[in-house]
Amino acid sequence: MAVNMYSAWWSLVVCLLVTIVVSLFTRPKPEAELKNLVMGLTPLPKEEASPWHRKPLFWAAVVMAVFIVINIIFW
Repeated sequence: MAVNMYSAWWSLVVCLLVTIVVSLFTRPKPEAELKNLVMGLTPLPKEEASPWHRKPLFWAAVVMAVFIVINIIFW
C-alpha cells in the first residue's frame, strides 16, 4: 500500500513540474483566440428573473425538508 502512495506522490510531483516547465516555455495565446473558450473572456448573458420554483434556493429547501422528514421517520 505504501508503494502505491509513493508512486502517486511522485507522479503528482512530476506532473506538476512538467506543467510548470511547459507553461514557462510557451507563449500565451492572444485573448482574441481564447474568447468564448475560457470563462474569464466570455461575456455572460443577462439572466431574466426566474419563477420561484426554478431557483436553486427553493430546491435546496425541498431537499433539506425531505432529508429532515426521512431522518424523523427512520430515527
